[in-house]
Amino acid sequence: IVLHEQIYVFAGHVERGPQFYQIVDGEVRALGALRVRQAGTTEGWYWGVGWLYLPDGDQLLRVDPFTGGEQVVMIAPSFGVAPLRQAHSSDDGRVHSASWGERTLVTYYDVTGEVAIGDHQLDESQVTPDGEWIIVKATDHDDKLWNHILRLPLGESYQLPPGESIGHSDCGAGTIIGADAWSGDAVVFDLATRDRRQLFPTWNMGHVAVRGDRALFSRHERGVLELWDLPTGQARVVAQIPSTDDYDRQSRANLSPCGRVACWTQDGDLCVLELA
Repeated sequence: IVLHEQIYVFAGHVERGPQFYQIVDGEVRALGALRVRQAGTTEGWYWGVGWLYLPDGDQLLRVDPFTGGEQVVMIAPSFGVAPLRQAHSSDDGRVHSASWGERTLVTYYDVTGEVAIGDHQLDESQVTPDGEWIIVKATDHDDKLWNHILRLPLGESYQLPPGESIGHSDCGAGTIIGADAWSGDAVVFDLATRDRRQLFPTWNMGHVAVRGDRALFSRHERGVLELWDLPTGQARVVAQIPSTDDYDRQSRANLSPCGRVACWTQDGDLCVLELA
């Protein structure tokens, strides 16, 4: 994240737990553990605009890593049934989604409800940064992907069945950016109009992080990080990464909330890149 023109990043370490770093004049400086109470790795943690979100059992916490101040922004209806996981939040911090066992919970303006997906098997959910849409990914008995899409606060909903669904995705304002289930192409899908636009053809899209009008693709079939300007469809290579089909060893680059900094791990090293 960028705060007061200073760049801060965090990464999980199996033995040392969450580690924080500051980037000064292009150099990575270890800050050690800041004021967060949890040990272990940073699995499931993510930056908001000025704070961190941490799943903690049946709660989702918003934490100031510099002061240690925290706030509960979501709590599961029944304690101890299952931990919250795969949480996402809107940029204004008012809408949150998370998986809870086989349920998807959504907190909208301090009220928590559940998104119904029938008899499908829950995968994960995402909330768009504008807080208007919830996308729930689930699979049917043939292990085929469905997208269940709900608009807030109106409550209108629809489904994208196998062949139309989008996976390996991240969200922009009112959009999903990810892999088309039928063609494999990287596409932008407008949640309101249901129009889809191809960014590039592929059958191995890799991973994507979206912030504002920018999308950063970790394209392992090409061995590059590629930054796309979504309104214009223009792309440029910003870094090299190892080309590998081993999913567990792939680099997954993230964008800061402002879209100005990319961060990823590669062969155990922390890589940080300021983007023009």
